[in-house]
Amino acid sequence: MNTRAFTRPLGPRLTRAAAGGTSALALLAAPARAHAAPVCDGAIEAAALGVDAPSPPAAYALPTGIIMFSVSTTAELQHLLRWNSGWNHATLNILLEDGVYEPDDLVGGTYLRLWGGHHLWARHQGGAILKFGIDAGGNDKPNASGGPQLYGGGAELHGLVFDIDDPIHAPANLDGDPSRSDTYAIASWGSGAHVRVEDCTLHGNGVIDIGVRAWSNGIGAPEGFVGRRLEIDGFRVYGLAVNAPAALPDLAAPVVLADLTITDIGGPPIEWPSGEVGIWLGATGSLERARIRDVGDAGVLLGGNLRGGLVRDVDVDEIGDAPGDGVGIYLDNTTIDSDVGHFCVGPATRWGVISEWDNNTAPRGIRNEIHHGLIESDFIGVWFDQGTVDSHVHHCVLRNYTWAGIAFHHNLAALADWPNYAASSGSWGAGNVLPEPGVCAYVRDQHPNVTTNPICE
Repeated sequence: MNTRAFTRPLGPRLTRAAAGGTSALALLAAPARAHAAPVCDGAIEAAALGVDAPSPPAAYALPTGIIMFSVSTTAELQHLLRWNSGWNHATLNILLEDGVYEPDDLVGGTYLRLWGGHHLWARHQGGAILKFGIDAGGNDKPNASGGPQLYGGGAELHGLVFDIDDPIHAPANLDGDPSRSDTYAIASWGSGAHVRVEDCTLHGNGVIDIGVRAWSNGIGAPEGFVGRRLEIDGFRVYGLAVNAPAALPDLAAPVVLADLTITDIGGPPIEWPSGEVGIWLGATGSLERARIRDVGDAGVLLGGNLRGGLVRDVDVDEIGDAPGDGVGIYLDNTTIDSDVGHFCVGPATRWGVISEWDNNTAPRGIRNEIHHGLIESDFIGVWFDQGTVDSHVHHCVLRNYTWAGIAFHHNLAALADWPNYAASSGSWGAGNVLPEPGVCAYVRDQHPNVTTNPICE
């Protein structure tokens, strides 16, 4: 397992219990952790698994010892930014007084360009309401007069509310990707690295595609992106999407996502994989404490250049808007050496965890760990497709499934810790997977050369 500075130790593996002695909850018990709110819809296993709830946007202390410019209208805010881009080129700390900031005073009446790595603070968390989106990216090209670069990394947004009800007021397709025409509430792209978004609330009102997008086809965003204590709802495609191509090296500054509440992500049907996703973590980094509900296709999507990633405390349910749809946690191409633990997928979701197929080319899910999860998805708990290699599932409770708790499909995995395939009930030990008692469809292996696994028709 690839280790990184942000990786939390897994702790010792649990030992196999003595026959007939210990309950599933006792076997799954993790060190006690504080809970901010009930998680996993009140399932009692959540406490034993150590699943923590996300913290909401919170009040904060304004920075001291720096010069802050105060604005109370959109016109004042834009004038300050445009004046700075033409004359000063310094990073500004801007205090937005309480009130509603309308788009009418923006140039072209569209959205706001930061023109640099500026820091915007609401005087009171949630007090400054923006009716337009923000472009916090850029290409670091000199301005028309030959002056300094107009864009830089390090933009910060604190305590703002985005409430956008018209796509014309949102940035769109900023990096020129011809395959997409999405609109965003907050966009970081190109060289706009080290963007920080904290204690913000974003409403897409069913008309904006993506809440927060940090995306790059080259070096830059999402390098060092931080998203903390965010509430995001009402977007059509993604709640939050952070991605870098798999061919890029690991990010020197990992992405940090924490304390996210994502709801109501979906719109007109969109063909997968460009469909409706709560959180897309497709770059070196971590995701900790997230609650995701009412999403069209996937609660969490992992992939891109995610290598050595960490996913913790994800509480996901109500995924899927058509029969056969809906995945709690999806390991897309390519997810390597990553760790998904202390999570739950609820019963109003079709598939619990999927590790993607190899598309007849190369493995996609390699040396990943799925552990300490409560998986109640109503069709299959964990599906390892044929692109999954050397990955493990352990210390999970699987129940409510109608087809299989764990399924292989033409799987090439070398799973040294996997349970004995014998049909006897004793072969399913507490040290690995704990399916619901009395259900015979523990594993359904579709490989044509394997005929000995227990299958329930």
